[in-house]
Amino acid sequence: MPAAEIGVARWDAPKQGGEPPCPRSGHSFSVVGRRAFLFGGCGEMNGNAAALNDLYQLEMSSCEGKRLKFQDLLCLPPDGTTP
Repeated sequence: MPAAEIGVARWDAPKQGGEPPCPRSGHSFSVVGRRAFLFGGCGEMNGNAAALNDLYQLEMSSCEGKRLKFQDLLCLPPDGTTP
């Protein structure tokens, strides 16, 4: 993932670590603070076209990526109260 260094007019390719997602299209991508999240899309699974239902997180400060497991996530109600 190329990164621009502001004020220097230079692009760098920081070293990435962790588990990268497979190539895909039609996915959702959101940035929250210093983390980026990639969800779903269309790609290949076992050599066949597939609809993907996975979620990856990229910590942008360290360029470390990981696949998140849905059972590890805490979903809060829209009003922000905790269960």
